[in-house]
Amino acid sequence: MSVANVVAAESRPSRTVRVELLTMSTPKIEATIRSLAREDSAAAVHSVSLLSDPYDRKRAMEDVIGVVAEHDPPEAERIARGIPDPAARCLALKIVVEALAQRDLSEAERIARSIPGPAEKIHMLGLLATMVP
Repeated sequence: MSVANVVAAESRPSRTVRVELLTMSTPKIEATIRSLAREDSAAAVHSVSLLSDPYDRKRAMEDVIGVVAEHDPPEAERIARGIPDPAARCLALKIVVEALAQRDLSEAERIARSIPGPAEKIHMLGLLATMVP
């Protein structure tokens, strides 16, 4: 299924999209969702929610956030903050911080300071401290 088919499928019932995703191999699903994230982050997040395996959903959401963070860090941060699981949210915010670190150190620091997990927060702030000129 091409990215265009996934986007077109958004207008069909979720069950149809789920069936189409289930017929793909895991690498193909990941590549499709990454491509979709470049074009439409909301559709990518929706497609991730249709995956039945929790591990696949977690990995796919990390991919989406990584791709979106490359071109729209505020949107990536918004998506990351919407993740209900605290551990997964910490990891997602770390992905955003890593993507921002080379471009906007102060924004990366702001997000790092908001990471809920103390160990993850300290790790990311330490990483950012090594980048200060």
